Amino acid sequence: MRMFKSKIGIKPLDKWLTEEKFRSLKNKRFLHVISSNMDGHKKKPTEELVIKFGQGKGSQPASRLKDYTSHHGHADSRRPWMGCRLHCLLITEKSKKVAATNSMVCKCELKLKQCAKNDNC
Repeated sequence: MRMFKSKIGIKPLDKWLTEEKFRSLKNKRFLHVISSNMDGHKKKPTEELVIKFGQGKGSQPASRLKDYTSHHGHADSRRPWMGCRLHCLLITEKSKKVAATNSMVCKCELKLKQCAKNDNC
């Protein structure tokens, strides 16, 4: 398993997700943790950040990451509230021997959902 993580977010997602990285995520399973710049714009450091997490699924799992950039736009110095940041990306190889529901990615997402629901993260 490979993992990328950052407390403040790796680069803006649209800058990080190059075509090369997009292609490298083909036939992989991954769990992403993302925050929208809009949600964190002008917040005090003590305020909690709204995060979104989910799995990359299907034949082009990285398409979900591209959807985030399409929905939230591209950040620049004139519009810092646009775009989103990637905080964590857990990547595993897809295996025909392991059902998607039994994958490490699915189990991690389930634990995150349970943790968030019980508010004990």
